[in-house]
Amino acid sequence: MVTICSQIRFCIGSIFKWITSEKIVGIITGIGVFLGPYLAECARRKHRKREEHFIEIKEKVFKPLLCRLINYHLPTIERKKTNVQVSATRKIGKTKTIGKSDTTISSGFEILEGEDNIDKTLYEDVKQNHYRELSTRLESFEERFMGYSKKCLQIIKDLEVKIISNIKLKDYTGKKQRSYMHAGALAIYLFERSFLLGRENNYLRVVSGGEEEKLEDWQREYACGDVKEIKECYVSIERIFSEGVDTKEVEKYLKGLKEEIDKIINKIRELILSKRLPGNCKFIN
Repeated sequence: MVTICSQIRFCIGSIFKWITSEKIVGIITGIGVFLGPYLAECARRKHRKREEHFIEIKEKVFKPLLCRLINYHLPTIERKKTNVQVSATRKIGKTKTIGKSDTTISSGFEILEGEDNIDKTLYEDVKQNHYRELSTRLESFEERFMGYSKKCLQIIKDLEVKIISNIKLKDYTGKKQRSYMHAGALAIYLFERSFLLGRENNYLRVVSGGEEEKLEDWQREYACGDVKEIKECYVSIERIFSEGVDTKEVEKYLKGLKEEIDKIINKIRELILSKRLPGNCKFIN
């Protein structure tokens, strides 16, 4: 047992002498002199790549995202504008005249998506490698916002049905018509006047042009016809407005959405000012 311990001590001592010998110290020093600057340069390059990648994320993801939230989502949530608009589809049908076709316009509605200049590849990188929690919050917010938008759309569709059943004017089809109305546009008008802040006094006015009259507001024309037709149209629209448009269901969404969008906007502003990018990805390594 004593012999084994002595052998071990001897081996350790020999290794120590070998390591501390001038020749080996010189070799280790030489390696250190070579590796030190190399490793430092590698670290600088990786740090620079991380900085450049973070700048790119800010420019191509965070800033466009912030613009989208402020210019599209926020005004809609704050009841300053509606993100539902009338969409028109042209239909071409055959006529009895050879070589000619009959073009009509079929109206419907669409939910505007807002401007989206976000780099999809970089957003996916942010989502998977750097800010997963923020991406989850964003996608959850977008889903709830779309639910809110669909509720607004349904109210507008119900108003359109009510307008068509209460007003004798035919809906505009794109053909040459003596009298017509834009039922979808009138439905949006009634929704905005009932729901948007500051729009309750956006009254319709009748503009005369000889035997023809038009019903319009500061935004657009809504109907055209003779004196009697436009008067009846005006009275019907005002009656529908006075009966009230039930917007209680969509108002339930607004408080939670407003609180959430404020938090997300503040978080993105903090990240734009931040200097540290967490996580790793193929753009850095």
